[in-house]
Amino acid sequence: MLTTVGMPIMEMGNMAVQTLIGRIQKQHKLPLKIDLPNRLILRESVSNLNAGMYI
Repeated sequence: MLTTVGMPIMEMGNMAVQTLIGRIQKQHKLPLKIDLPNRLILRESVSNLNAGMYI
């Protein structure tokens, strides 16, 4: 299994639709930056580089 990034798909879609509606209704024209939470999902493709190392 590959490590991946979990993204809030439903929230991304909702924000895209709301932004589009706002642009169509001329509520705003400036570019928007929208930050949504995400998470790193570690799976079998990640290895511990510190395993077996002695300090």
